[in-house]
Amino acid sequence: MNAVARRSSGLLWLLVGATGAAASAQTAAPGVAPLFVAIEGMPAAAYVQQEVMLQVRIGVDRAWFRDHGVALFQQALEQPFHVVVPWLQAAEDRAVELVPPPPGARTQRLAIGDRVLPVQVDGERQIDGRAFELLLLRCRWLPLAPGRSAIAPVQVRYAFAERFEQDFLRGRTPLDRQETTVLSAPGELVVQPLPKPAPPGFAGAVGEFVVRLRPVTAPAVVGSSLTVQLEVTGSGNLERFAPLPPPALDGFHVQGVTDHKGPAVRRFTLDVLPLRAGARTLPPIPFVAFDPQRASYVTLRTDAVPLTIAPAAAPLPARVQELVELDAARLAARAAWPGWVWATLLGVVLVLAFVVRALAHRRLRQQRQQRLLATFWAAYEQQPAAALMAFDAVLAAALDREPWSGPDGFAALGARGMAPAAVAALQELRQQLDGARFGGAAPARERLASALAALPR
Repeated sequence: MNAVARRSSGLLWLLVGATGAAASAQTAAPGVAPLFVAIEGMPAAAYVQQEVMLQVRIGVDRAWFRDHGVALFQQALEQPFHVVVPWLQAAEDRAVELVPPPPGARTQRLAIGDRVLPVQVDGERQIDGRAFELLLLRCRWLPLAPGRSAIAPVQVRYAFAERFEQDFLRGRTPLDRQETTVLSAPGELVVQPLPKPAPPGFAGAVGEFVVRLRPVTAPAVVGSSLTVQLEVTGSGNLERFAPLPPPALDGFHVQGVTDHKGPAVRRFTLDVLPLRAGARTLPPIPFVAFDPQRASYVTLRTDAVPLTIAPAAAPLPARVQELVELDAARLAARAAWPGWVWATLLGVVLVLAFVVRALAHRRLRQQRQQRLLATFWAAYEQQPAAALMAFDAVLAAALDREPWSGPDGFAALGARGMAPAAVAALQELRQQLDGARFGGAAPARERLASALAALPR
C-alpha cells in the first residue's frame, strides 16, 4: 500500500473511531470494526477537588486479532495494541491516576503510555455474531481548578495485515503491515468552585467521609500527654486536603497534630493534655468537609470517648500548670451566673415591687372611697346642705387630689377615661346638691348612685 493510500486508510479509521464506533479492517464484516474504545462515567459537572471516576472500556474482536493482528512491541503481551490516555499527563487543572484492578479480578497486560500495566477483563459482548472481549481501565480524575476541562479522546493504536508468511527465523511475518488508531469520543468536564464563605475549620476536604477515633488505651493523667488518633476514610481527596487544625476540646489542650497520609485512610495523631481529674469524656472531635452529593458543607463528629483521668502525681511544669489554672477559671466563670442573668433578675424584682405598690395604693384608695361614700350617703339622708361637701370629697378621692376643684376636676375625670355623658351627669347632680342648700330639691338617690358608680376606681 503506498503512502497516500495508507494516509487515506488511517483517516477513515480515525473518523470511525472518533464517533465512538469501532474501526474496521478490510477483512472485517461490513459495519463492524475489530476494536472500539469508549469513556464511561463522565459527569456533566463536578466541584473543585471532587473525585470523578472515569472508565475506559476497550472491546477487542479476539478472533480477528488472532488472524490479522500484528504486535507493536517485541515484549510478549496479551494484547498487541498500544493505549494512550492523554489526561494521565500532568496538568495544572487536574490530577489523574490509574486505579489498579480490584483484588482477584482477571487481568491482561497492556501497553499503556510508556508502561505495561494490568487491566481488568470485564466479560465479553456479542456484536453481529462476533465476540468482543471487554477490557476495563479505571481512572481517578481530581479537578484542581474551576472552569472547563477538556477530556481528550483515548487513543488505541494497533497494526494488522492481510497476508503473512512463515519465516524460519522470524516466524509468522506480515507482508502488508498497516497501522491505524481508534479514538474515543472527546468530552468536557465543567468544574464548579466550592461555595463561599467556607465554614470555620474547613481544610479543603471534598467527598463523602467517615471519621472515627481509635480506642484510647494509655492511662490519662492531668498534665501528661495523651495520644489520640483520628481516622478519616471514604471517597474523596483524602491525600490532598490540608492537615486537621488543632480542635478546641473542653477540659483538654491539644498541643499539636501529626498528619499521616495513605491511599485509603488519613490519620491524624493528636497530642492531648488532660486538664481536669475525674471521670470525664473526651468531647467529639469535629471534621468539616464539603459533600458534593449534598452540595453543602457538613460537620462530621467522632463519638465521645469516656476517660478516667487521674490527678497529677508530681508538680507540673509552669506552662502546664498555667493551662490547668486557666481551665479551672473558665469552668468557674461558666458556673457563675452571667451579668445578663443578674440584670434580668433585678428588673423582675423592680417590676414586682412596682406592681405590689400599685396594687396596695389602689386598695387603699378604694377603701378611702368606700369611707367617703358612706359619709356622703349619711349626709344625704340627714342634712342635704352638708351633702355637697361630702360629694366633693368623693370626687376628689377618685382623682387622688385634694381639694375638689370644680371645672378642672370634671376635665380631669374625662382625661381619666370617664365617658362625657357620665361627667355631664355628675356636673348636673352637683348643681342640684348645691341648690338643695338654699331650699331646692335634692337629686334622686338612684341617679346619684348610678353616677357615682361610674367614677374611676
